[in-house]
Amino acid sequence: MPFIDIGAQHNAGVSKARNLGLQKACGKFVTFVDGDDFLNSNHLQDMIDGMEYGQLSISGRNDIYQDKVKQSFKVDKDVVLNRRQLVDGILKPGIIYSFPWNKLYLTKIIKDNLITFNESLDYGEDLVFNMEYVLKINTAILKTDATYNYVYRKNSVSKLMNKKTLSKRITDLKAISYTLHMLPDSFENEQIFLNKRMAIEGAKYHRMMIFYHFNKLEINDYTVLIRSAYKSIKTKLTIKERLKYQLNMKVPHLIACLKNITS
Repeated sequence: MPFIDIGAQHNAGVSKARNLGLQKACGKFVTFVDGDDFLNSNHLQDMIDGMEYGQLSISGRNDIYQDKVKQSFKVDKDVVLNRRQLVDGILKPGIIYSFPWNKLYLTKIIKDNLITFNESLDYGEDLVFNMEYVLKINTAILKTDATYNYVYRKNSVSKLMNKKTLSKRITDLKAISYTLHMLPDSFENEQIFLNKRMAIEGAKYHRMMIFYHFNKLEINDYTVLIRSAYKSIKTKLTIKERLKYQLNMKVPHLIACLKNITS
């Protein structure tokens, strides 16, 4: 499997770089490796072997820190997953997640269905990409070994929060919205899960947008998504979740003050 060098994008964005790689891809399979990460010597062969059982191969992962290595995701034996299990695994914390780098895809499925990374999203673009892909396949294989090595960067920008990083992070709400529109009606539980995430996390983002003085048009844009999600799952929320939503949406300055006092 040849590697395509897409490092000449000059920080034009990870989605643009990945899309360039997809345009140039001419082999049977496609996979992704992030900048500082590295693969075990058997990683690609192990993933390719897994394709005998489905149209997506998923590996475990090792988390590489400065002072330790943690085997983050690993299963005792290879597991064949159907479409619903895949969707649930991508949406919820566990082993699969929405990362593109622990997966091996069939190039034909990507190209035939014009699946790309949404370049307008700074967060959640991998969720949308993977959801488009898995809704076009029937089965996948979760491999036993953790053969992908994810290197944790000290003082990662993703851990910091300011107006600039928030403006990127909140695009995750749009990614959730795109995913909701993609899911068939039969995925009712998954839709509830995503709407709940949109409402609760979105309300927190709403408070932070006001704190960082985002313009009203941008705030209103996201408020429409957040309120629509809340309305659809209000009856399924706990009293605590409803209270958290209402406080973040209606008295964001009070919540900010309380957080400052208690921190």
